[in-house]
Amino acid sequence: MLCFLTAATVWAQPPTILEYSVPTAEASVHSITLGPDGNLWFTETIGNKIGRITPDGNITEYSLPTPRTSPSMIIQGPDGNLWFNRNENGNGAVGKITTVGEITEYRLPSPTAVMALAAGADGNVWFTGTSKIGKITPTGMVTEYPVSPSCCPSPAGITAGSDGNLWFTEVLGNGFSRVGRISTTGNVTEFPAFQFDAGNIIQGPDQNLWFGSIGRITPDGTIRQYRVDGVAGMAQGPDRNIWFTLGANRIGRITINGTVTSYPLPTANSGPVGITIGPDGNIWFTEQQSNKIATLILPAPAGQLAQIASGGGWDTSLTLLNLGTTAAEASLDFYADPGGAPLTLPITFPDSSSEPITTSRVTKTLNPDALVVFDTTSDNANIDMGWSLLQTGGNVSGFATFRYPPLNWAALVPLENRSAPSYALVFDNTDGISTGAAIANLTSESITVFVTVRNDVGAGIGTDTIQLSPRGHTAFMLDQRYPFTAAKRGSIQFDTSLAAQISVLGLRFIGTALTTIPSLALAIPALFNAAPNSGSITHTTYDGGFTSSFYVFNTSPLSAPFTLSFFDESGNPISVPLSLPQSGTSLSASVLTRTLPARAVLLVQTISNNDSPPKVGSAQLTSTGGVTAFEIFRWTTFGQEASVALATADSSVFVLPADNTNGVATGVALANTTASSITVTLKLRDSAGTSLESATVNLPQRGHVSFMLPDRYPALAGKRGTAEFAISGPGNISVVGLLLKPDGTLTTVPTLPK
Repeated sequence: MLCFLTAATVWAQPPTILEYSVPTAEASVHSITLGPDGNLWFTETIGNKIGRITPDGNITEYSLPTPRTSPSMIIQGPDGNLWFNRNENGNGAVGKITTVGEITEYRLPSPTAVMALAAGADGNVWFTGTSKIGKITPTGMVTEYPVSPSCCPSPAGITAGSDGNLWFTEVLGNGFSRVGRISTTGNVTEFPAFQFDAGNIIQGPDQNLWFGSIGRITPDGTIRQYRVDGVAGMAQGPDRNIWFTLGANRIGRITINGTVTSYPLPTANSGPVGITIGPDGNIWFTEQQSNKIATLILPAPAGQLAQIASGGGWDTSLTLLNLGTTAAEASLDFYADPGGAPLTLPITFPDSSSEPITTSRVTKTLNPDALVVFDTTSDNANIDMGWSLLQTGGNVSGFATFRYPPLNWAALVPLENRSAPSYALVFDNTDGISTGAAIANLTSESITVFVTVRNDVGAGIGTDTIQLSPRGHTAFMLDQRYPFTAAKRGSIQFDTSLAAQISVLGLRFIGTALTTIPSLALAIPALFNAAPNSGSITHTTYDGGFTSSFYVFNTSPLSAPFTLSFFDESGNPISVPLSLPQSGTSLSASVLTRTLPARAVLLVQTISNNDSPPKVGSAQLTSTGGVTAFEIFRWTTFGQEASVALATADSSVFVLPADNTNGVATGVALANTTASSITVTLKLRDSAGTSLESATVNLPQRGHVSFMLPDRYPALAGKRGTAEFAISGPGNISVVGLLLKPDGTLTTVPTLPK
């Protein structure tokens, strides 16, 4: 069946494009591919060379042993070598080059021009030739399969499909083309001819094959065409789009729904041909006429806020901070739950004379070290809920706090800037606690989220799928959507097909308390990130109206040990009274060592005495496997909670956004995570980035300090601003902020690496 669609073209602003000249003059660079060594490899058709370019632009060239062979195509082979074609006077050959430049060439048993190459699922390299499809083993054994003899077929492109077969295109003449499929045993299927330029073919992110200028064919042979003239090369991008080179001196992109965007190139008449995705996630391509290799760097979203709420008594406060050295523009776009439509919200600017606005996008320009705060209002009777996407051309970061003042609720929404295909949440639905989840679809396509629920010993207890519309959002309580999680602890895992598709945030309700739970970004394959892990829980408190609960989670499919060590403010080990409710045991220890089963969750609670003064310090987690943790610390006097994530950021400078206005006060906790004393330099600035005060804080080894910023540094009293913490020389610190109100409202505030 043949469907036809004309795509709309959007002429976007040019992104950043870097170009690197090839040393050989008039080399006629053609094809390009990512090598197993993390470099880009390309062919020089006239130069008769294979080239290599590192991600930072250093080029090395390797001359082919046979002169005038016109190499044009290159791929990464299944054996870890780079494979290329040769064509001399219609007599083709196939060659390979190792990543250190050793070249081997193989002649074919019959005269044929080799047009394209692909790595097959069978471990061989497949190629198209005159009226035939061929394969060559890693040792050079060649087998050829004829295609049907109708009207001079000329196989052109070839690629490996997700079904394990090889898919190819045939040019039939008179403007007609055809798509075919060949199994690894040589069985050929050819689909009906159509009037179209077939050309190249690649596997798409939607399990379909994309080809030519531009078409798409499903595994059952349904074809859809898009009118994009002058396409030369194609590649699947990390953003689930198809990227291509255009003869009109542009680089193009088409979504799987057919929306086309193109970007002009800086060099006139550059002749872009080959295209691939580099190890840096950028688009790399050849410029045949200008004799250059180029890379296209698109502005990436700076992050996402997975939960926004406004109305029905709820409001959200959003903070943006410029961590860069130059002024930068930043935009926040709001998307509605559930369908992903633009979410129009009433916005106020508490530190500005700007009038309130109603909008689905807020754009501000921030000077270096400046911050801006804007709030949604709670006036509407209905609750508007969704998420927000931050985009910036500079180093702008931030966070949000969503609030329900009638119950003194406030909860942190961290800016999510990780890129993973899988996330996990630890849940606890025991002792009056209810856990929820908020999920946002970051893409412009509909996606399926695969859900796996496990109990606290790591055993699977349920699965589900969640359909999310483009830019869609959903939020739910686990014990309502999955009743089998009631009265249980465990983990819930959310998987997608590719990285950077979703953002996930946990929600925790207990009595009069609300807080958020950090999500864990998982490696590929999901829950297999068993690398050694360590980190700091910056602030722990028990006694005097406070308790701390530590949720320890083994992310790996193997049992893994961990050690949780406790230190007082002087950095000395402190024996903490602990309860392990899952086993019904209690103990006092400065070091807790356990081995967790695969994917298991362990709850460790402090045993607190409200009549004793508060005990304050920090904790450190170490593990030789994939064990991580976070803390819920509870202010029992007011029944409020806040979460403290495991601090793993390796930075010498952290910035804490501070708010000391309207009855709010910002506190800070610092922990020295190293075994030597350090000096921390503190710089205070107002919201415009103007310097207010400087100071130093000395911390002994493993030492800890916590204080309210306006009490210790009155220059910040009654103001919004920032506190920058820096160390010079060896050592590491972890820093966390706290927002407090006299009514017991409590939440943590992230510190941002600078």
